[in-house]
Amino acid sequence: MKMPWICLGLLTLALIAFRAESAPSSEQDIETDFYEGLRQRGLFSLTESSLQEHLEAESTTPTQRAYYRLELSRTYALHASQRIGTEQEELWKLAQQVAQQGVDEDEETRWSADLVVQNSLIPIEQTRFHLQQLRLTPHDEHARERLVEELHSHLRKLRDLEKVLNRKSENVLLRFRNDPLAISPYEFRRVQKRLIYEIAVVLSEIAEFEYSRDQDRSPPIRAALDRVRLLTSDAEDELLTWKGRLLSIRCQRLQGEYQTARTELKRYQGEW
Repeated sequence: MKMPWICLGLLTLALIAFRAESAPSSEQDIETDFYEGLRQRGLFSLTESSLQEHLEAESTTPTQRAYYRLELSRTYALHASQRIGTEQEELWKLAQQVAQQGVDEDEETRWSADLVVQNSLIPIEQTRFHLQQLRLTPHDEHARERLVEELHSHLRKLRDLEKVLNRKSENVLLRFRNDPLAISPYEFRRVQKRLIYEIAVVLSEIAEFEYSRDQDRSPPIRAALDRVRLLTSDAEDELLTWKGRLLSIRCQRLQGEYQTARTELKRYQGEW
């Protein structure tokens, strides 16, 4: 009976490799895939030193510097999630500092929106690390209450950021026409959809940790699924579409709809 959920994990791992196996559309995509590949292989020190070298090079342009800060912050954050204690705290701090520097120094390059979103996600990743620990000690009510409060705080900030990006989206096309180095409408939508996905994940986490199994989890689940539908109805980003599908299965499980979740999982396995 547990095999379908093992398959869910395998599908998730397959999604990690999906982008790397897809044909990249630009040199920037190739570089992004390169750093993502290094991170997934656990080569954090190599990735960090390479990105630091690029940041320190005099030939690095402001746009390139913003990009390397983004990748370095992502690297520190993932590195932190696989460490504990003082080393982990230092890595979280570095991830936040690098992202904040990027936000402060970036002059509306194509990476501005990515940096703002990355800066907002680091505290969420810290909370998720502690949520994993809570799953191992589910009777720690004090930790549960504290982490649920953090989730609600993250949700409010993500929704505020979503409103900011929605307002900025009105001028993206005009700016891109006037400045080829600015973010394109396609790239901006990609950032917006990433934010939609993260909001849906936080809502699913609220459903899991704020509500017990015998309580009605439908309010946050409905809100999460509304967000997921915005992703799965748009085939523009196949990776994010698949992640949205897997999240919808998770929501079905949280609702106790195990048979529906199994059916959906088997259907997606066939498509994959």
